[in-house]
Amino acid sequence: MPEEPEAFNAIYKLFQELWRSNQKVNLFSRKLDEKTVFIDHIIDCALALPFFETSQIVLDFGCGGGLPGAVLASCRPLKHFYLFDKSPKKIHYLKQVCDSLDLENCVCFSEADAERFEEADTLTSRAVASTAKIMAWTKQALPNFSGKLLLYKARLESIEQELSEVDKSTCEIVLHALKYPENLKERHLLEITPH
Repeated sequence: MPEEPEAFNAIYKLFQELWRSNQKVNLFSRKLDEKTVFIDHIIDCALALPFFETSQIVLDFGCGGGLPGAVLASCRPLKHFYLFDKSPKKIHYLKQVCDSLDLENCVCFSEADAERFEEADTLTSRAVASTAKIMAWTKQALPNFSGKLLLYKARLESIEQELSEVDKSTCEIVLHALKYPENLKERHLLEITPH
């Protein structure tokens, strides 16, 4: 959980806006109750905040309902975030959420903007695709990208399977365990730095 009270307040306001918007467009599953969305999605994204401290411009690839990009942006107003999702409808509502919260450090896109995206020093993603697929997309779409990847992952077993498909000679890989309250869930952040 974020330690700073202002960060917690920011993500709770974001959660309220996302919850309201989700009644109009499916930003995340409507089958989930408020507590589950807040803990399993919003807090889950915020757990990785310390690993973004050295980042200045973050590209959230496949942000969906703003997870993790909007959560991180609401806690770190001095950093810049590009939120990308291929769904124009989700991006439309996400822009409204960011505007209503005055998240001026967020720019939302539904079409890839390679020139702008290559300004990023960090690419993040949560529950979008396998590690190998994200690395391949980054190499193809952003050939000049020289930053790090911070990918949200779940169980160690599935991470090991994904990493078996990655050419480890092209990058440095560090796995960080995220500390969930009361060890309720197994969550990790995969940090990949290309050579």
